[in-house]
Amino acid sequence: MIKYSKIDGLRRIKRLETFRPKMSLQDTIHFCIENGFKLDIEYEGENEDVLNGYRTVAPAAFGKHITTGNKVMRAYLLQGVSKSKKSPQWRLFRLDRIKKYNIFYSSTSVKKNKLYRMDDKHMAVIYAEIEKAFENLLEI
Repeated sequence: MIKYSKIDGLRRIKRLETFRPKMSLQDTIHFCIENGFKLDIEYEGENEDVLNGYRTVAPAAFGKHITTGNKVMRAYLLQGVSKSKKSPQWRLFRLDRIKKYNIFYSSTSVKKNKLYRMDDKHMAVIYAEIEKAFENLLEI
């Protein structure tokens, strides 16, 4: 059975929980990276610098932050709130600030994204990462 929800005013298909067992956030991010799925998250900050709300992201990597040691996810912001309007929309999300999450079972082109730079310099340890796009390997 398909359930519908409203996120940012748009009608979306809510993910079917019967397709997969309940997974931790880290396992869910790893699953999304490996299979090229998007992720719907509810993100909450501790101060005014971070806007609270829903976001749809395409996870590219997750690991430990180089200076703070927090577990973080590098993701491309597809939809949702953001205080910074910079392009491209690559963002670093702390896992402890993600309050709710759900897999958006729709394939994304971020699995092999030519804008993504491997070996994220903001992560001391990388647990999972998307593949580098073939276009990045062609240097003339």
